[in-house]
Amino acid sequence: MIRYLLESSYFSRIISSIVVAIVTLLCQRMYVEMKRYRIKKILSLKDCKSGILLPTRNRGIVLSGLDPVNIDVVIYKEVLILFEIIKTINKVGIDSEIEMYKYVDSFDHNKNIFYFGGYLVHDYVKNILVDKFSMVKFTCSKKSYEAQTDDRVKKLLQVSECDSRWHILINDVAVLEYDASEDSKEGYVVLIKRTGLADFGSDDYGTEHICFGNTPNANISIARSFVHHTNGLYKHLKKHKSHYFIIAKFENGKINYNSIIDLTDIVFK
Repeated sequence: MIRYLLESSYFSRIISSIVVAIVTLLCQRMYVEMKRYRIKKILSLKDCKSGILLPTRNRGIVLSGLDPVNIDVVIYKEVLILFEIIKTINKVGIDSEIEMYKYVDSFDHNKNIFYFGGYLVHDYVKNILVDKFSMVKFTCSKKSYEAQTDDRVKKLLQVSECDSRWHILINDVAVLEYDASEDSKEGYVVLIKRTGLADFGSDDYGTEHICFGNTPNANISIARSFVHHTNGLYKHLKKHKSHYFIIAKFENGKINYNSIIDLTDIVFK
């Protein structure tokens, strides 16, 4: 009898271990699939090739024995955005081929396009904000405003009453405030999604994402948020089937997901 109980207990432990292992694997699989579903919902990427534009800056360099030359450069921190987007696309299981562009004057409807960088570095982003979202304004110092030579950029700017406190405005009403002093650890991020049928009149179009903040670190945080902070975005964006326009504070090197302001219903009218 004792031997029987010992053997019975032994086999019970084996069966229990197998059941626990199976349940654990199923839970892990469910978690992976749920995360993939949420990323798909947030991004709405079509199963086609994708393209990405990173912020470029024209810099003069001097090579030994040669005349100075100007070249367009991408800073190291923002190159990391490319790797994060590749990781994101792989997560949702669509065509992982991604092309890196230097300039795009108009939306390439055959691809999903990610624009990282705002109205100061991408003409397309500037024109979309001016032409489609004219109610959105960004405050700045009087000195910065007067130094700006691009009239279309000026249409997006408004002089702040305080040089150290800047805002994002909607229809001239401040909806987000941040510290703009030199040693500030605050800023903002903007995420815009537009899709084919709803925004371009054709279901053949890919999906367009415009993502930018006021610092390179803010841009990187947006790219990372799609995979690493899916839940923080999903709870705000799950109700939007086709497009969205959200802003949030960027604080101490991170997006504050509790500060997300959903402007979709205001700007998409």
